[in-house]
Amino acid sequence: MTMNARADIRTDDSMDQFYEEVKRIHGRGLWQTEGTAKKSPTVPYLWKYQDFRPLLFKAAEIVPIELAERRVLVMANPGILTDWQASNTLLANLQIIKPGEVARSHRHTASALRLVIEGSGAYTAVDGEKSYMDPGDFVTTPNWT
Repeated sequence: MTMNARADIRTDDSMDQFYEEVKRIHGRGLWQTEGTAKKSPTVPYLWKYQDFRPLLFKAAEIVPIELAERRVLVMANPGILTDWQASNTLLANLQIIKPGEVARSHRHTASALRLVIEGSGAYTAVDGEKSYMDPGDFVTTPNWT
């Protein structure tokens, strides 16, 4: 078996059993990936807020903030079945925060953006500076802030 030819990697039962053992501990062999050249196939998809809205409000009722920290529904591309992302380079989520709740401060490696759809009185803080948000506002957050 050559070490540098991906096509030569064994796929017999012993390898399948090995992969299952690695998967059980939430691992994966790096050699199983195609590298950055090949991405999962994304498919065009339209997520509709009217479909998500009732589920967001249901999440607000049944998912305690202590459990979820961020009560977020992910817009997962149907073509990327193993990941929670809208495309190979974009995450898209819908979050609901009830009155009086606080989402813990955190930093992002990537830049973030927010589009406020409903609500009032909420704010985000970037480097300690509060920015109040209203419906229709588009808020950007630079990476590592």
